[in-house]
Amino acid sequence: MNLLSEVLWGYHVLFLITAVGVKLSFSTSFFQIRHFFKWLKYSLFPCKEEKGKVSSFAALSTALAGSIGTGNIVGVSAAISIGGAGAVFWMWVAAFFGMMTVFAECALSVHFDDGESKGAFSYIKRIGKGKILPFVYGIGCTLSALTMGNMAQANSVSEGMHQLGVKPVFTAVIISFIAFFSSKGGIKLVSKITEKLVPLMTLLFLVSSMVLLFIKRENIPDALNEIINGAFSKEAVMGGGFYIALKTGISRSVFTNEAGLGSSAAAFCEVENKNPVKMGYLGIFQVFLDTSVMCMVTAFCILSGACERSGELLLLSAFKNVFGDFGKVLISLCMVLFALATVIASGYYGRVGLSFISKNKLSSIYPLLSFTAAFIGSIWNIDKIFILSDIFNGLMAIPNTLSLAFFLPLVKEICSKEEKLGKNTRQNRKIRDIFLKI
Repeated sequence: MNLLSEVLWGYHVLFLITAVGVKLSFSTSFFQIRHFFKWLKYSLFPCKEEKGKVSSFAALSTALAGSIGTGNIVGVSAAISIGGAGAVFWMWVAAFFGMMTVFAECALSVHFDDGESKGAFSYIKRIGKGKILPFVYGIGCTLSALTMGNMAQANSVSEGMHQLGVKPVFTAVIISFIAFFSSKGGIKLVSKITEKLVPLMTLLFLVSSMVLLFIKRENIPDALNEIINGAFSKEAVMGGGFYIALKTGISRSVFTNEAGLGSSAAAFCEVENKNPVKMGYLGIFQVFLDTSVMCMVTAFCILSGACERSGELLLLSAFKNVFGDFGKVLISLCMVLFALATVIASGYYGRVGLSFISKNKLSSIYPLLSFTAAFIGSIWNIDKIFILSDIFNGLMAIPNTLSLAFFLPLVKEICSKEEKLGKNTRQNRKIRDIFLKI
């Protein structure tokens, strides 16, 4: 399995994902920077949708639920433990370019929306003869949702509840039923749950982390210095630590924000009155909040407050070191909420994948598969789960990034049209103001 993981999720695949994000950023003259206030405003203050439809806020909450999970706690801890503090810098870099990758995924899925294929399937199937790539992607989407979305998250719930004194077997039963019913309910049920859960858990985590950082504020400059030195120091480059930090940072960044996998695009396909650019705005914000904010906060909490630098639960060590037993309860609760949110969202993603590859014939059995995966994940070894997740992520990333590269000129055209439309709108407003003054 390790060999297969290297083939499907090695340096070449991570380079491909990053290269696509870099090319999209340069081709659009760094659209994610120039339109910063637009995508931030639209994401935080979205337009109201028609009653009875999935709102853009609910869709964004679903996408965030799918990405804000173990990657923000266990993933960042693993990145620092394996690649050192320098891995955090490369997580930021990957996230910056990943913003345009997710923008392209969401924009293209809306542009090619035919009412049948959802999310990334709508544009991947238009490459070549439209059979091999979407089929491989569908297998990866289904199995990734079961491993990374269910098993890995269920394992975190089990670990978090175990820290609170709950036996893993009991947790396995509860999380399995949650996975079953959420995947059975469809996007409307998922979005209703996540639009309540995501703001609550995000606020809980950020407020408690800010308190920790305020208490340990004298350590923040040293933490930042450690990140920069770990990424660029002569010792890191000559000793091979640079390459370990680079691979670990990019890999864990994709693990948490899913840029290059195309999964979050499915969350926006049911939004009423959607258009490519606005759904792309939501994709940019998803990556920004998930990695540029949440993972950054996690990293600084670990580097400023943890007593140790190895292991999977460094954030737990930091919180316990600062807040004592209350910190242990607090971060365990955050782990449980984050993981539950991802389990709920991934149930929808996995069912979309299985529906596509089976032509809707086997989608009804997905809730049972989700139940089984969650139960096994709760009691299985997390390292093996991560290896499986990397394999299935590769099955998604390769067809998806190749498709994004093929449609790069179209993404550039979509961005250009938006900017021309905005320029014409401003000109019309100036003309209107002149007439009003007359």
